[in-house]
Amino acid sequence: MSFKISRIQGAPVWDSLPVAVLTKYPWTNDAYRPFTQAQLCVVNGEDLIVRLWSFENDPVVSPEKPRDFFAQSCISFFFTPPGAHGARYLALSLSAGGETLARVCEDGASRPLSDFYTETLCADMFAGENLQGEFWGGQIALPAALFEAVFGVKGFEKGHTIQGNLYKTCGTPPYVHFGCYFDIRLPAPEMHAPAFFGAFEIVDY
Repeated sequence: MSFKISRIQGAPVWDSLPVAVLTKYPWTNDAYRPFTQAQLCVVNGEDLIVRLWSFENDPVVSPEKPRDFFAQSCISFFFTPPGAHGARYLALSLSAGGETLARVCEDGASRPLSDFYTETLCADMFAGENLQGEFWGGQIALPAALFEAVFGVKGFEKGHTIQGNLYKTCGTPPYVHFGCYFDIRLPAPEMHAPAFFGAFEIVDY
């Protein structure tokens, strides 16, 4: 079943938009499975806004710089926009340390997004607490110019489908975990698994 991404005009009202809950932890044998959610919307038919957050009391942040990015608590969205040709996809990740990592991947290789698109992507990070516990997350806007530069496509119409997956990961014991939205049927954890991407359908509601 596809996850629905709403097309809206103006600033998003997040309380009215669908929420994706990451429930699958295919390779996690212990009980550490952070409750992680995501929302996406298309603004004015062109820009994609991605909002990711996770409930963790003490998310792992690597103290060293340069940091081992995926040793930290991370939330990621890997995807191919509608109309893109070939096997290219964008790997977008946020860390609990406040960093944004974006790479363009194709046929087992990856390159920095900056090789294709010169504007710097920077997430608006947030943290807080509600009845479900303490959380951290970030929101990032992906402009139409990025999709045109990387994939040669522009615009998101009703009925278009993004192929992708959402991930929640950490590589530091004892908090090692790997969660995803669409199931991945492989013997070992692997984020770069476009064969298991699922559908994110663009809708007008």
